[in-house]
Amino acid sequence: MVRLTHLTGTRKGSWFESPNAVIRIGRARECDVCFDRNIDTPVSARHAEIRFEDGAYFVVDTHSTQGTSVNGTPLRPGQRRPLVQGDRIVFGPPRGPAARFEPRLFAPPNAARQSSPQKTPRFYFSLLVIGVLLSCCVGGLLLKAHLQRRLLADIEDKETSTELEIRRVQLAMQVESDPQKLQALMDRLDLLQGHAAEAQRALWVADAPAAEKFEQQKTAADDWLDGELRALLHRFEADTTYLPPLFKSRVSYYLDDSKRHPATLHAIWARRKLYWPAVENAFRTRGLPEELASVAWVESGFDPLALSSAGARGLWQFMPQTARNYGLRVEPNIDERIDPERAASAAAHYLQDLLSQFGEESFMLAIASYNEGEDGVRRVLMKNGLWHKKDRDFWRLYQLKLLPAETMEYVPRIVAAGIIGRNPARFGLVP
Repeated sequence: MVRLTHLTGTRKGSWFESPNAVIRIGRARECDVCFDRNIDTPVSARHAEIRFEDGAYFVVDTHSTQGTSVNGTPLRPGQRRPLVQGDRIVFGPPRGPAARFEPRLFAPPNAARQSSPQKTPRFYFSLLVIGVLLSCCVGGLLLKAHLQRRLLADIEDKETSTELEIRRVQLAMQVESDPQKLQALMDRLDLLQGHAAEAQRALWVADAPAAEKFEQQKTAADDWLDGELRALLHRFEADTTYLPPLFKSRVSYYLDDSKRHPATLHAIWARRKLYWPAVENAFRTRGLPEELASVAWVESGFDPLALSSAGARGLWQFMPQTARNYGLRVEPNIDERIDPERAASAAAHYLQDLLSQFGEESFMLAIASYNEGEDGVRRVLMKNGLWHKKDRDFWRLYQLKLLPAETMEYVPRIVAAGIIGRNPARFGLVP
């Protein structure tokens, strides 16, 4: 019998218990531990298995997309790792859904009673020896516990000081404009983030419960906006441990700006409610997160008749040729760019194509490409040696200020619109 106690994610606070020798974990319906298909996106359809073999439990990463880790140590695809009481298993990136492993032990049937042997002086001497040995063991355990507490304190201090230095570097990058100095700061940031990750892994290895408590304390210190940003970025598969302060400040600016114009905000929301069913259906059909449809909020304010001076039209501001490329008729007597359902289907198809170009997890690059054009973003990546899949990191482009100024503002606007869509009551849009 084994129990998984869910620590984070949509199943947080619940537990799963099974006597089976194989426990399948993922988002597919046939899995024993089934995560939410729409919310727990870091978890693959068939992510991992917990197996009971040769008298012990093992966890196996069944070739998941974003990996599996135990106490902060990642598993290779197909790797089998033994589990012990209290191990923390994370399905996906470090901030993905986590569960604590707890084997449930049962007492064996009562053995037949046997008569007690006669106690002799040797028996009492043996008891004395055992008592002395137990005292030594207890003393050793107390010393070990003291040393472990010191080790944990040192690791936590190291992680905290490293994070403070990371914040300083990020703030310096926010005001720096010289490309060489920005690159030097970026190199320093990469080094510090590596140190922070090592400290985090060491903490999990040394004491998983203490590491979990430390992470909870850090999370509690974050404000509402930080939590919303991370939740939305998680939906976009753009998790980052250290959110750039500049990005957060620009999102905050656009949220505050929407509050300063309540009439415009309510008008956009009313149109959004009107056309949202068609948009939601088109994006769900393509397997895209609905928050990605915030593009229409920024492009047109959800106005299907919006027309730009450049000739872009409709909810998604398609140019004529792009619209035709995605099956919309643009003729003198008919323009399907103003058809909410057909245009939403074309927009979802276009965004899906952008993801196929930059990688299935590159939602932020896809958003940037919607503004700058895929050719423009591709040129930036190739010019700076970032075209390889493992190097296609939106956050690196953003912090090095390699994107055009308009695109640097466009992406935070999309994220701000997504946050408003997730929290309409906070912005006075629903009773």
